[in-house]
Amino acid sequence: MLSTPHLLVGAAIGQIIPNPALAIPLSFLSHFPLDAVPHWDGGAPKPPFKLTTVLKTILDLSFGLALIFVITSGKQRELSILASSLAAISPDIIQGTITILDLKWKPLKVFATFHLNIQGRIGPVIGLYTSAVTAVIALLLLLKS
Repeated sequence: MLSTPHLLVGAAIGQIIPNPALAIPLSFLSHFPLDAVPHWDGGAPKPPFKLTTVLKTILDLSFGLALIFVITSGKQRELSILASSLAAISPDIIQGTITILDLKWKPLKVFATFHLNIQGRIGPVIGLYTSAVTAVIALLLLLKS
């Protein structure tokens, strides 16, 4: 799934659950069922990365983070909500780090294999639709609370 839906779901969890000690780990864990939902994200690229892949990734992350900053700016738990949103994308950051650095430590390889095997990847038409629906639901929850 793209980063923006993960970020928004994490932010919604951080908004709904006031205790960061619960919200942050739950946001991290939310990543895996979301990745199991049929989605399109362009796949898991391997180095060397094309410039367009890097730019799309930066745009996706920037858009999601900017949305969260705008929505949560001035809220009492702004930092906790942001931490929850970052926790929600951290499995992809871990995966990327393992791939880029070609890390061989067995626990990291187990994590990477698990993370890649749960992906519910499908074509872009329906896959972007499921990502958009996920993002809209999370956004509505974030705005409502």
